[in-house]
Amino acid sequence: MTGRIICVISILLVITMPLYSAENNEVFTVTNETGFTLSGLYISNLDSEDWEKDLLKGNPLLNGESLIIPLANLESLYINVRGRDDEGDTYTVYGINAEIDDISITLNNIDPD
Repeated sequence: MTGRIICVISILLVITMPLYSAENNEVFTVTNETGFTLSGLYISNLDSEDWEKDLLKGNPLLNGESLIIPLANLESLYINVRGRDDEGDTYTVYGINAEIDDISITLNNIDPD
């Protein structure tokens, strides 16, 4: 009896796992791990030098917090992401496939002066 229950549970997991994965791929998550508050967050297409409007809309992204962006809100799935802190420093992550890559912005991503 226990073996049948385990078998049924295993089958259900195999069937539902793709649904869970597909649901997670409908959003792109950016996490602030800079140690600073980000006051601006911008996205550009890989082939563009123009940054879109501020995604934070005046709501700062504190260190350790994440912003979840629906993929439907992006013009392209291949993007660059730039954060700006309260001191004016910028942090850029290039060459992201938003469909499969969530990112963390860290001090390693700080742009040179």
